[in-house]
Amino acid sequence: MRSELLPAKDEPFTEDELEDLEEGEESESSDLLWESARKHRKEAVSLDEYCRRRGI
Repeated sequence: MRSELLPAKDEPFTEDELEDLEEGEESESSDLLWESARKHRKEAVSLDEYCRRRGI
């Protein structure tokens, strides 16, 4: 099975939406992402290792 890359249709946030964020709001919303990344750090594999496992 071959994968197909699909280009993004829209940016996730427009410049106006980013400007409307309160100062510090960007980092508050990323705290949960960083916490999850730290929890699963040991499960992470390099791109080369991922490709090797998938036979890509």
